[in-house]
Formats: sequence, structure tokens, C-alpha cells
Amino acid sequence: MDLSQRATVAVTTSFDERNPPSAMLDGFDRSFWSTGGMYPQEFIVALEQPATIDKVVLVSAGIRGLTLEGRDATQNNDFVRITHQGFENGSTQQSTELNTSGVRATHLRFMIDSGFGDFCAVYRVQIVGQP
Repeated sequence: MDLSQRATVAVTTSFDERNPPSAMLDGFDRSFWSTGGMYPQEFIVALEQPATIDKVVLVSAGIRGLTLEGRDATQNNDFVRITHQGFENGSTQQSTELNTSGVRATHLRFMIDSGFGDFCAVYRVQIVGQP
């Protein structure tokens, strides 16, 4: 089940009204959120309810390294690291599947540790799992 349809972007470290954070969850690969130019950059996606996350699909460009963390607010937990992903090609749009090993979460934090240039773009975040 696609959980991103009812998710919201709760926090970002940069904002551009031409490329708002909500574009990451609109389901389109043409709209995007862009980072501000310094690293690290991060954004937090809040799910409508606690869910078991099977995988996250990220469509992006310019990211060199990304860390994904999860938190279950119903358990009052801190964010815990789920995975770290390195990217080889930063010049074109690419789709990457992040393995989440069935973690239970209400929030996912995406930390862009580094990029291939000054700016990165996140075109789509798709969160697949079960409530």
C-alpha cells in the first residue's frame, strides 16, 4: 500500500516557494523540492498513522549520500537509523529503492549528508507499507 498519499512533509531545512516540500509527495516526477546549497539538508515525512514500512522509493538528483531514520511517536522513541545509501551518479534523475526491513514508524527523517554539487533535488518519495 502506498502510504505517501496520506503523508505530509512536516519539516525541511530549506524552502523555495517555486519548489515546495509538498512536491516530493505529489506523485509526479517533474515537480521537486530543492535543497538550499549547504549540507547536511534534511526533511521529515509524517505518516497519517503508525505503519510498518516495507520500502521507500526515492526519485532524486544530485545526492551523494543519504541517511534514512525512523521514529514511532506512539512509543515516544527517538529517531533510529534505518539505512545509509550512497549514490554514484548525481547529474541525472534516478530512482532508488531503500530497504527499510519492516521498521514501524510514524515519521521518517531523510538526511542528505552530501551532494555532487551545491544543490540537490528530490522529485518523489514513495513510502510502501501497511498501517
